[in-house]
Amino acid sequence: TTDKVINVAGLNSAGSIITEGNIKWGNKRGLLTGDQGASIELGGTGKPYIDFSNDMNTDYDMRIQLTGDDELSIEGGSLKVGGNLVVKGFTLEHQGADFVLGTNDGRYKGNKVKQRALVHGGNDELIINYNGDFEGGIVANGNIRLTSLRNCGKLYTDSNGNVRCGVDQVVSFDRSDCYKIRTQGSGWTTRWCKLGYFVAALQISISDDWSMWCCKVISK
Repeated sequence: TTDKVINVAGLNSAGSIITEGNIKWGNKRGLLTGDQGASIELGGTGKPYIDFSNDMNTDYDMRIQLTGDDELSIEGGSLKVGGNLVVKGFTLEHQGADFVLGTNDGRYKGNKVKQRALVHGGNDELIINYNGDFEGGIVANGNIRLTSLRNCGKLYTDSNGNVRCGVDQVVSFDRSDCYKIRTQGSGWTTRWCKLGYFVAALQISISDDWSMWCCKVISK
């Protein structure tokens, strides 16, 4: 009632509400408290929120809301952090496709300024330095390990500029390692080197229509 409010709060000459106790509203889980100097508590059976808006016509421009057990969401726009952002959890999950780095770090960006460091490609590949946005290239100051490949051998660049894994040994072939495949016209034969093995391959042209593919297992 009005009497109860008057008993716990008063107005100063500037029109501010002054109270030495807590202010509760709603189901009493809404609380303005003097704990830790001054604190706000929001709670209840729903999804409590705080809205921010800079005009009189919008419900909210940004909203901070408890959207589930142990889940706090920020909705409506972009979140800018002026200082350092420290994530103490074990996993940092980014649900978008692009990871953009260094757009406002004061360092030279060249002519390409989109700064897409990591991109999830359309064929489920991880693309580093998408479209060459970092025109200075990629520098690795330590070792690079290809943990999904065993007995990989040396890395080399193919005619398309792709980095491939090759064997670093001389491999000899005999007739049992080879098979003939038609390369033009109808009636193609398809045969591949055995999957799950590391192989050496050699193609020998027999005629305009036929080639000899030699495929030899190097190691499992």
